[in-house]
Amino acid sequence: MGYVETWREIEKYFTKKGHVSIPRYPTVCRWRDDLYFTNASIIDFQPYVVSGEIEPPGNPLIVPQASLRFGDIENVGVTGQHYSSFIMFGQHAFNSQKTGLFYWKNEALEHDFTYVTKILGIKPEKLCFQEEVWAGGGTFGPCIEYCADGVELGNCVFMQFKELPGGKYEELKTKVIDMGAGLERLAWFTNGTPTSYDITFEQVLKKMLKYAGLKIDRKLFERYAKLSGALDADGADLKKEWEILAKKLEYDKKELMNTIRPVQAIYAIADHLKTILYATTDGMLPSNSGGGYNLRILLRRCFGFNEEFSLNMNLPEILFEHAEALKDFDYTLKEGVPTAAAVVGE
Repeated sequence: MGYVETWREIEKYFTKKGHVSIPRYPTVCRWRDDLYFTNASIIDFQPYVVSGEIEPPGNPLIVPQASLRFGDIENVGVTGQHYSSFIMFGQHAFNSQKTGLFYWKNEALEHDFTYVTKILGIKPEKLCFQEEVWAGGGTFGPCIEYCADGVELGNCVFMQFKELPGGKYEELKTKVIDMGAGLERLAWFTNGTPTSYDITFEQVLKKMLKYAGLKIDRKLFERYAKLSGALDADGADLKKEWEILAKKLEYDKKELMNTIRPVQAIYAIADHLKTILYATTDGMLPSNSGGGYNLRILLRRCFGFNEEFSLNMNLPEILFEHAEALKDFDYTLKEGVPTAAAVVGE
């Protein structure tokens, strides 16, 4: 079951259970004055649907929301699971006297447990559930995170409070189920590939590796991938971590880095170009300010990796490959290729 197929199976389950499947919202978040980009599926409905000012486009609903985040760019391509853009599978229900709906904790968690175990085939004994509190966009509530083998798969928030000045809060008139799960991680866990990039960018990577003339040492890479989380740039001493990795893999450090880093660069370029494609399709261009500056950083990283590792990538062609791979998932990306190609080809 590939990346897109994973979504289709999830979609099939939830629509059979009465959920409306809606298209994604734009990644450029024009309806919020505090965000440049949509970074989670609940953003689609804040503030107006959550406040009860307008009706949701379906209730309950699911949405494959393309979400852009730029806080971990240095880890993209390295750890096997970090992205600047990913698909958040959003499961949402809006409960109020007006909607007359009551879809709350038991119903939400039952659906989440069922799709993970019955549809994706993850064994129940692998799952771990942890209660936390989640806040965002001026609202908050208790939540249940669910993980498998140490990997967080999803987080189901029972959004029932509105934040007020001075640390105070009040109950929301519309209480919301806000479950978000990364499609990349779900597909990765289901397929068991060395990294999540291998299944997410499966078709695109074939073309990129061909451009680069790069053959991956699969045995080495599978061993490395299990340890790659140690290279998280957030607080880690990367020089020391590479030394530890080399020792564990019984490799010369320099030789290991020369073997692995070009592959990391290819993964990063694949991610960055997909993010640029989403953003330009939805009307944002690289620039020196605002959200455009985030895109400019990604573009410079693509150029830098391509040159540093002599990858010989045809960047506009990779954009087309992304759109082609996702044509049955998100047709809008093909429409955005000419603009994105003009940007990366300059």
